[in-house]
Amino acid sequence: MIGLRFRYKRICRQFVQTISLLAMVTSIMAPFHAGSAYGAPVNIGSSTVMLAAGAAHSLALKKDGSVVGWGMNAQGQATVPAEAQSGVSAIAAGWNYSLALKENGAIVGWGSNQFGQLIVPAEAQSDVVAISAGYRHSLALKEDGSVVGWGDNFAGSSTPPDEAKSGVVAIAAGFDYSLALKEDGSVVAWGWNLYNQTAVPVEAQSGVVAIAAGNGHSLALKEDGAVVGWGANGQGQATVPTEAQSGVVAIAAGSTHSLALKEDGTVVAWGSNEWWQTAVPVEAQSGVVAIAAGNDHSLALKEDGTVVGWGRNEYGQALIPFTVTFDKNGGDTEADPAAGKVLYGENVGTLPIPPTRTGYAFTGWNTRADGRGDSFEATTTVTDSLIVYAQWEAVPYTVTFDKNGGDTEADPAAGKVLYGENVGTLPIPPTRTGYTFTGWNTAADGEGDPFEATTAVTDSLTVYAQWEAIPYTVTFDKNGGETEANPTVTTTVYGRNVGTLPTPPTRTGYTFTGWNAEADGQGDPFEATTAVFADITVYAQWKATPTFTVTFDKNGGETEATPTVTAVVYGGNVGTLPTPPTRAGHTFTGWNTEADGQGDPFDAATAVFADITVYAQWTANNWGSRGSGGGAPSPSCDAKVISTDGTLTLPACRAGEVSLGDAVTVIIPEGAFNKELTLTIEEVLDAQRLLTDRDVLASPIYEIVKNVSDGFNQPITLILAFDPAKLKANQAPVVRYYDEAKQEWVEIAGGEIEGNRIAVEVDRFAKFAVFAADQAAAEPVEEPAKPEMAFSDISGHWAEASIKKAVVDGIVAGYPDGSFKPNHPVTRAEFIVMLAGAMKLDGAGAALHYQDQDQIGSWAKGAAALAVEAGIVSGYEDGSFRPDAKITRAEMASMIAQALKARVDANGQTGFADDEDIPNWAKGAVEAIRELGIVSGRGGNQFAPNDTATRAEAVVMLLGMLEQNR
Repeated sequence: MIGLRFRYKRICRQFVQTISLLAMVTSIMAPFHAGSAYGAPVNIGSSTVMLAAGAAHSLALKKDGSVVGWGMNAQGQATVPAEAQSGVSAIAAGWNYSLALKENGAIVGWGSNQFGQLIVPAEAQSDVVAISAGYRHSLALKEDGSVVGWGDNFAGSSTPPDEAKSGVVAIAAGFDYSLALKEDGSVVAWGWNLYNQTAVPVEAQSGVVAIAAGNGHSLALKEDGAVVGWGANGQGQATVPTEAQSGVVAIAAGSTHSLALKEDGTVVAWGSNEWWQTAVPVEAQSGVVAIAAGNDHSLALKEDGTVVGWGRNEYGQALIPFTVTFDKNGGDTEADPAAGKVLYGENVGTLPIPPTRTGYAFTGWNTRADGRGDSFEATTTVTDSLIVYAQWEAVPYTVTFDKNGGDTEADPAAGKVLYGENVGTLPIPPTRTGYTFTGWNTAADGEGDPFEATTAVTDSLTVYAQWEAIPYTVTFDKNGGETEANPTVTTTVYGRNVGTLPTPPTRTGYTFTGWNAEADGQGDPFEATTAVFADITVYAQWKATPTFTVTFDKNGGETEATPTVTAVVYGGNVGTLPTPPTRAGHTFTGWNTEADGQGDPFDAATAVFADITVYAQWTANNWGSRGSGGGAPSPSCDAKVISTDGTLTLPACRAGEVSLGDAVTVIIPEGAFNKELTLTIEEVLDAQRLLTDRDVLASPIYEIVKNVSDGFNQPITLILAFDPAKLKANQAPVVRYYDEAKQEWVEIAGGEIEGNRIAVEVDRFAKFAVFAADQAAAEPVEEPAKPEMAFSDISGHWAEASIKKAVVDGIVAGYPDGSFKPNHPVTRAEFIVMLAGAMKLDGAGAALHYQDQDQIGSWAKGAAALAVEAGIVSGYEDGSFRPDAKITRAEMASMIAQALKARVDANGQTGFADDEDIPNWAKGAVEAIRELGIVSGRGGNQFAPNDTATRAEAVVMLLGMLEQNR
């Protein structure tokens, strides 16, 4: 970023419109991928008056007021909008955005707007005479000598001080800081000052005519042609060489390098040369009239309009690409793509998908429309923008006659036809068994257009034979049956099937077993799916119906049933039950397929499908005390009564179990009640009236009601299912009953948890539910006790102490099965919940706008909203959040650095052995938290950035973060 001191404010606008010696320059911190180049000189016309270099893109201002952009364009920073294609008087290139100043004093911006750097405030929408684009903030100089700033305001970089609100003649925006040149030749600086870049030295407090702001260093050009530098100097970018201490007419500051233009038209460069950005080529050692310094590349404008670029060039930012336009030259469609960018001396590499033209074949590209120029190939060297033209040759079309399932081919099977003509005579059609040929169609299924001898042909095409199936009859013969099949006859077409078989005939004493092509069953079986190729009669097949034996077992009785055995046909029933057996002191209660009565009841109407034995069922008689004269029989106490529909009737002496699906189970031991019990379970639908704002349900509310008022002789077991997703990290499930008298919920102690079910013993029936309860912290004492952790899998683990501390601090909890699972991977959602809890984030958080936000569990949405609002986490480029993705160590390091607001050096290297494997976007964060002692390497000092982080590693990092935050 540079700025020039104007002697008189009244000539500011005129100078900005005609300036050709200086260029707006922006430096940034974000490194790009490998790739450097020294750019050959490129002529974009002698009308160029200004250059600007951003992070990885470049701009040129033409004398006609139009702007040209090239280089990286991921945020559209090199795509010049229509508003900046005329009437522009000045340009500026930021990190990943661009600005243009119009002749009418208005500003046009394009590219990234992540920090609002393109949202021009009302004060800067008119009367602007100069602009400057920084890392993520923008500046404008007004006619009245005041400065307006907008965009990111880190360290106050976009908030001009009072000294910059009048008398300013030039401005420069750097990396989160700003400079202003006053008309008295002094420099004002504000914003980030980590490297003393805003601490203006004495030499720059008077006699300054131009300023430039880089990443962390500043430059000033004195009236005597000397350059002054201050601020960051890790690569010597602020140490001005002897050649730049006199005779300088323009300056430019890049990320970590500096440029000076001498009055003799030569360029001096110093600072970082990692990408050869300070290795000035021969072409830039004379005749230069303007310079610009980008992140890691440099530009120079020659007197003859040639632009020389050198330094980093993986996006073409140091070279101006030429345009090759592919003209369809009469074609019906355009080439895809219709134009492309090519650097000087290179080639297009891959030709576009050629255009099409009805009735013609594409034969290549030529520099002349009539084909008399030079052929243009993928390897042709490009030295200027040019137009190449498609070449065409008229060709005949082929009509192919497809037999479309026929047995023979059409004769002939294909023919040649010129565009717009017809075949004249159709071929001899194919043949197909079971079908009649009905003509030709452009679609195999006949849904296209009919094709005749007179049909005009405008393209090569295949037409398909059309067929009409000949119907065939299937007759179903009853073959000795007493009734006919229904229907007896059905039709189908060649190769198809009947789909549904008829209702079969019947025959006394026989079972129908299917259909066969022969009456004696020696032919092929005939099914609903059997393909039919001719008229056919199929025959019913029969099997004599077998009989089955039902044996009636007296099951402890003293006499046998009469009869003891009964014969039944398949699927039939006994019709009449036998005379039951007898047993002293017992009453016969029926028959069952199991001796203990736990099978299925058996009665006169029960269908029989196999030999079976059924057992007499007995109820012991209770005759009371001697001489009482007898009494009513009492039910058996041997078997447990089970119900799954939420209702249960239980004799006094028996054990029972009743459940409502998988949600509720009540287990009643034998002898729990002295009377017959009727029990019902129902879900309470108007639950809200029973809850306070503090109550969090983990299950529905269920009411259990019994028909007797008597208490329990023994405790009853109640099992409730709950939703673990309703529990936060520091919460556990508890069962509570509703005290109707006090109108409050009372917790039941001693719950046993298994999976998503919790069991308690109860001494009453009431309304019950599972609640999410906060785990109480230990009461403070003079000597804090170290809690004993009952986790089954952390003993001896390297992070055992940290895990225990994190649980006590409420950062993380274990699993209901008593484990912690220290080596399990952590998802993005889980880590965000841990991080938000550790940072004690509160409030409503930011609104979430991710395409997969419905996948964020309710237990994590609040933490995610708070983390987004705090700038700790963001989504992916495709608009997703990916809550269930396993978090990598690099992602975790980045989030912790953001949470601590640690200052990161994006250009720095880490101290890990696998530094080259750490993504560029994460290196600064990894190094920052390594220096703070929050993270250490794995074996061999490997950071393993792409490995998933474990629960133990997450706990250790969070505790280290909290230690730094204290």
